[in-house]
Amino acid sequence: MNLAPHVLRVLGMVGVIAGIVDPGCRDAARQHLHVRIAGDVAPEARTRALQAVASAAPWAVVIDEADPASIHSDTTPAVATVVVGPAAPVLRALEQRRADLALEVDDEAVTIQAIVVPGRVVAGMRTDIRVGVGDVVPNRGVVRVTVRDADSGVEQARVDAPLPPTNGLNPGRSIQKEGWTPDPASSRGVSTPGEEGREHVTVTVPWMATGEGPHRLLVEASRPDVTGGPPPASAVASIDVLPSDVRVAVLEARPTWSARFARLALQDVDGVRLTTDVRLAPGVAVRTTSAGDGDASTAGGDDEAQVRIVGGLDALTSEDVAALARAVRDRGRAVVLLADEVPAPGPWRRLWPDPTGSLRQSVSLATGRIGGHAWKMREWLDLPPSTAVTPLASLDAGSTPFVAGRGLGAGRVVLVAALDAWRWRAEDDAAYAAGWRALVQRLAADVPEPVESTVWVTGHGRQRWLHVAVAVRADVVARDPAVAAVVTGDDDRPVPLQRVASGTWRGAVRAPEAAGVEITTTATAAAEVVGRAQDVVDLGPFRRPAAWLDVTRHQVWRGGVAAPRGQWSDALTQVRTRLAGVEGARWYMTRTWGFAALVLALLGTEWILRRLNGAR
Repeated sequence: MNLAPHVLRVLGMVGVIAGIVDPGCRDAARQHLHVRIAGDVAPEARTRALQAVASAAPWAVVIDEADPASIHSDTTPAVATVVVGPAAPVLRALEQRRADLALEVDDEAVTIQAIVVPGRVVAGMRTDIRVGVGDVVPNRGVVRVTVRDADSGVEQARVDAPLPPTNGLNPGRSIQKEGWTPDPASSRGVSTPGEEGREHVTVTVPWMATGEGPHRLLVEASRPDVTGGPPPASAVASIDVLPSDVRVAVLEARPTWSARFARLALQDVDGVRLTTDVRLAPGVAVRTTSAGDGDASTAGGDDEAQVRIVGGLDALTSEDVAALARAVRDRGRAVVLLADEVPAPGPWRRLWPDPTGSLRQSVSLATGRIGGHAWKMREWLDLPPSTAVTPLASLDAGSTPFVAGRGLGAGRVVLVAALDAWRWRAEDDAAYAAGWRALVQRLAADVPEPVESTVWVTGHGRQRWLHVAVAVRADVVARDPAVAAVVTGDDDRPVPLQRVASGTWRGAVRAPEAAGVEITTTATAAAEVVGRAQDVVDLGPFRRPAAWLDVTRHQVWRGGVAAPRGQWSDALTQVRTRLAGVEGARWYMTRTWGFAALVLALLGTEWILRRLNGAR
């Protein structure tokens, strides 16, 4: 008996049954990561990002979603979607389509973290705009800061600052306005420590206003040495430019050299309208006027002066001090006290109750700067630190203040503690007269208007609100004014205001859909307009946040993972752990074409052998 056909038949039947009951086994193929590159990224940056993901995840197959030919979903056992890019584009991509992992790419992009500008400046006066630039790599190239007119786009100033090493200072992170703080002109950044090898730098950009009124400045920061890099970071700042005419009154309670040379430094200067009173004896005074480029008759008196310079402090009477205090407290004027020696007690102490310190003397000439202009001196008062006193100008060595100010009501009292700076005004590198002009222009710019308004926007999209805060000067409040604010445009819209404190009103209205609006605030007393303020606000489109923290919050809310620079490996490990629990495609050995061919061969051979046996 020939057993071969029977054996082949049994093997063939076993193969068929095995194909039916085979449970299969897990596919041992590598897991796949579908990568989306967010934002407008150059081809070189895209390639670098894909290579970086592949290097951080050697256990996976990295597939570019922008290349459909590379995606084979039918053979993918487990898929995770990864979004790579800067914070803002990644956040937009995640809002459009969910992703398992978001990775922050190192694209050499910089951010603007602070813009520090004075709220008001005088036309024709140099202003230093300090820009805090973040996310820069130290000791690698330069950072370029450009200031443009936000309406016309015309470039007005540019600085290329080399990136310095870390020195541990911190310039701050918020966009803000601040009062004047003299600072030597510098185009070199000051580095501060950042995260993951990144740094923050402060770049000073000199800027000069050529026209009056509100100026909107577009500040841009970029890396010009990075080819094919991201677009520059930008932010908008506003500066109110006042007329260049500054009204100054000089009072010499007794003749002093310091007051004499201060008024000579301001006499016959374009844009300075000067009035001088020199008291030669009790009841005997000499008044002179100098209107600069205008008519002497328009110089105005003490009541119109924005800045009052006072010499001979020990000769001031109680009536003088009371009048000066009212001007500072109620009208917001600035009073400059000139010390020509260690001051003696007297009524003037009501204007400056803080200690003036002791006399300091130097063998060699010491240098201090006012608005970037050098003053030389050998004697000055060692002003002790005080929480009520703000240094306005300091010596280059040791940062000892020689000009300081303190608030009084709506205005400010300033003490010039450089006793003999007038003696060294002729030094080659001294700028005594220019320093005085810079000081009075800056102080005049800080004198409040009768009515001032601050406008800001909250919310986003169609839920934006326009807030208005109005401050009315004390002498105007005494007239019990009626304050109203109107949003002007295609249709005027009043802003309901409520009085929240003495001289302060606040209100809000839903912001219009226009990109830019103008808000006019008016104070009326006895049917007379006693003050008016105008603000122009750039609403613009709602801008997505550009911080990686927002991406992290979004991913946590959606059940995903986000990783900043330097933390990719840990995040990819989390994704791999999640994928390990996903049941992918299974592989059946008995359901392959090779196994089927083997079974057919066995059954076919058995049939042939049976036919041959039957034929015999």
